Amino acid sequence: MNNLTSCLYESKITHQRLHPKRHRVKHSMFSFYLDLDELQQITKHSRLLAVNNFALYALFDRDHFDEGNTSLKQKVIDHVESIHPRLQITHVHVLTSLRFLNYVFNPITVFFCFDDAMKIKCAVAEVGNTFGEKKPYLILSDGSSKLKDKQKKNFYISPFISLDADVVFDIDIPNQKLTFNIDTVENGQTVLAANMHGTKCELTDKNLLALTFKYPFVTFFVVGAIHFHALILWLKRVPFITKEANRHQQTGILRPHPSLGDHR
Repeated sequence: MNNLTSCLYESKITHQRLHPKRHRVKHSMFSFYLDLDELQQITKHSRLLAVNNFALYALFDRDHFDEGNTSLKQKVIDHVESIHPRLQITHVHVLTSLRFLNYVFNPITVFFCFDDAMKIKCAVAEVGNTFGEKKPYLILSDGSSKLKDKQKKNFYISPFISLDADVVFDIDIPNQKLTFNIDTVENGQTVLAANMHGTKCELTDKNLLALTFKYPFVTFFVVGAIHFHALILWLKRVPFITKEANRHQQTGILRPHPSLGDHR
């Protein structure tokens, strides 16, 4: 599948908790970077990847934003236009993990939105939690190759970080290298620094199979690691916040968990 924008990134990910207790987690994985206009061409030449159909790896429209069957590209455009109708998004690329053996969990998916001249206009960082909720954060471009913004978290991602913390995004537009950093800040102090650094490789069945064997069941590993390291932080007596606490601070949530009640 030569001459495609779509590709794979093999990456190293680090989560470093800095306060109130220090804790560091590192792991490696791979991600898909897909031009949503190339999906038909990709699936035509791949035996391992499908769209809205079962395969070893699959992208389903319903896995992002709401659970409707609107095309994923249109969902992204509709979301952006609901906030900034003048951005005129024409092309959407997505950095994500796909369903593997029909199982999916995405802590974060980033949609890069371009105009007709392929000028970056914004990104949408769709963050997911283990309760099945999702929250999109829209990050406007200043015209450079980086997308930077600071926003209130207002989402239950970790039981060890307050809901009103700030999330600081610093994301490069993927190219030969993949780089993004997300810091979580409480009262002006960085409490969690997360970063991802990746190297591009061509999206082929051969490469996809090689990475599958190199990082088997990586999605299952990520979910298990989240709970394992949460246990370690709990054992370190890091203050714990329940999902039901401060429900009014959990705002802009898609697919809200029943624990939120009317606070959505």
